[in-house]
Amino acid sequence: MKYRVVKALLAVTFMLAVTACDNAPKKEDVAISLKKIMPVNFEVLNVSPVDGISGLYEVLINADKKPLVLYVNSKAKLVVSGSIVNVDSKQNLTAEAVKKITSK
Repeated sequence: MKYRVVKALLAVTFMLAVTACDNAPKKEDVAISLKKIMPVNFEVLNVSPVDGISGLYEVLINADKKPLVLYVNSKAKLVVSGSIVNVDSKQNLTAEAVKKITSK
């Protein structure tokens, strides 16, 4: 009986993880949405979930050869521009994302 419960819980956990991954917008969809508001040429380099903020995704962009970080919702219909700062560690997560782009 315990084995079945554990097996069922693992299956549900796996299904939830797969569902959560499917909610991330595709780079192509983000690019289509951003073209409506971006006045410059750009390339979407990466889209990844923001740790600790469900439904928010970090978008790394190369805009006219300059790194830019924006945030979008799962449908890429809402865009946030600005820094995300961890108040406990005083860590600017947005600045760190920009450093990742520029160090490549």
